[in-house]
Amino acid sequence: MSIAILTASIGANELSEPTKDFPGHYSADYYAFVDESKMGQGGIWNRQLAFQFSSDPSFGNRRNAKIYKILPHLFVPGYDYYIWDRLNSSSCHGIQIKSLTHI
Repeated sequence: MSIAILTASIGANELSEPTKDFPGHYSADYYAFVDESKMGQGGIWNRQLAFQFSSDPSFGNRRNAKIYKILPHLFVPGYDYYIWDRLNSSSCHGIQIKSLTHI
């Protein structure tokens, strides 16, 4: 079973490190879609430069981040499961892999 954990940090949001131990006996790959200012930082995240899809001056960063949340399979294909990690929550705590099923 292949698992991708994704997040986006575009604009003022801080990119925090997730817990490195994924619950259970499964491994996961971590992807963060970020703006240029966060590309050079280290950590567990595999950082990808986020595209600028929106030209809205007020909500552009939020809109640019959402596309990775709703269409993750287009940006990191080939996984069985995609889990979105909100930056303001504790990373993937309490996920029960046994409760995931194929759709």
